Amino acid sequence: MITLATLALAGATVLFGISRRYQGNTQAQGWQEALFAAEAGADIGLANLRWTVVSGSPTAFDSSLGWVTTTSGSNTTYTYTTPTVVQTGEGSVETWSVVTIDAPTTTTPAGLKDTKGKQWYRIRSTGHARLPGLKRVSIDALLDTNARHNNSLRKLNLIRDRTTGAQLAIPEATRTVEAIVQPKTSSGWALLARTTLTIMGAQTIDSYDSSDSTKSTNGLYDATKRQKNASIATNGSAATALTVGLGEKVYGNAATNGGNFNDPHKTIQAPGTIDNSTNTALPVIPDPTWGSSGSPSINASVTTVTTSNTISADSDSTQNYYKLTDINAPLTIDLKAGVTSGTVNIWLTNGATTSGSITIAKGVKVNIYFTGDTFHPNNTNSINNLNKDPSTFTIYGTGTYAGSGPGIDIHVGGTGGVQNFYGTVYAPYRLINLRYDGSTNNDPNSAHHGSFVGNVIKNYSSVHYDEAAGGGTGPVVDYSRVSYVEDPR
Repeated sequence: MITLATLALAGATVLFGISRRYQGNTQAQGWQEALFAAEAGADIGLANLRWTVVSGSPTAFDSSLGWVTTTSGSNTTYTYTTPTVVQTGEGSVETWSVVTIDAPTTTTPAGLKDTKGKQWYRIRSTGHARLPGLKRVSIDALLDTNARHNNSLRKLNLIRDRTTGAQLAIPEATRTVEAIVQPKTSSGWALLARTTLTIMGAQTIDSYDSSDSTKSTNGLYDATKRQKNASIATNGSAATALTVGLGEKVYGNAATNGGNFNDPHKTIQAPGTIDNSTNTALPVIPDPTWGSSGSPSINASVTTVTTSNTISADSDSTQNYYKLTDINAPLTIDLKAGVTSGTVNIWLTNGATTSGSITIAKGVKVNIYFTGDTFHPNNTNSINNLNKDPSTFTIYGTGTYAGSGPGIDIHVGGTGGVQNFYGTVYAPYRLINLRYDGSTNNDPNSAHHGSFVGNVIKNYSSVHYDEAAGGGTGPVVDYSRVSYVEDPR
């Protein structure tokens, strides 16, 4: 009897230790699986944000799938609980995640709208993993002097949810990750084409940062301070989707959507990379609705420009919307007396004979929405942006244009002409020509400064991409994570 009792006691002691260690192993697996669930939920949240800008994608934040949208003040929140994944074997028996996406502007936490007015998002995803066994921790932190005391790190919910205080029927492990998501706009590239991109004429594609004196001089491009962040890309998949001539130098990355660009002339300067498997969403810009109910009224003081004319930005922003049929003579856009800054919006509806020059005064920002056939400012004077800041002038090509016109043609240089262009163009369904005026094939004192997105782009000019202006103009075309951490609370 004593022997049996001794053996039973020894067996019970061994069984007790083994069962606690087995439970510790199961809880450790559940702890890891909770993180996997949290990360999967964060990926689902990012995917839904991207679907808001990618045409043909599933419906973002689809309520029929369980997404719940709530608005409190200026903050919109999207919440979603993923389906439960049931599994067998060791570890947790069920996993799921609860995803919350919010877009705070002025509420807590501090607003996520940047200085350029673009909305960032915060994704929080809590992964849940149900734990089999008794409602107790393993032996790890209690009796084993050689333990790593992981139970002190694993915040397991054995009896109650430690966040809500609700009583639990089954123990579970929870882990939360948080991601901050940044919008990527169309001006994030130096040159981006929907179908084909051609760069010829021994040009230089590079970048500068007008906000940094070490990367620019007095806010202007300086070749001695050249940066290497001027990316070029095309969504085209043809072998000729991206063509770069001999003598070109591109200080940035290059990408196609299966175009198999292999840089035969070694134009991509180190450390630039080549990726032939990318595709960027290029949403359509609709025609303005100005003048209709609920939209800004149209200032009818100028409706066409057939002789030299001036449009002045008013302190009353509702007066700064114009609908023009043509610009066939010099147009000056300035500020009214006493106004220090303002934005003028122009809807150019025809453009088939647009040939007048455009001068933009300091302090005024101009957006042109172009629905016509040809935007071809006068070769000699072209577009003179006195701000010398690409973020202050933007041309939008609206609609899925199917016309045969030459599209948007912007010259620089030439005798007596404007030497440099400062602005951005977003026209994914139009041809864009960037070139020097007249017979000048290369002018070291002339270039196009900014970002250019078109259907077909033919570039015969040096392009200097301003990193400070990049990302601030044009529509949002994608979202990307800029931070990703686990919340230890």
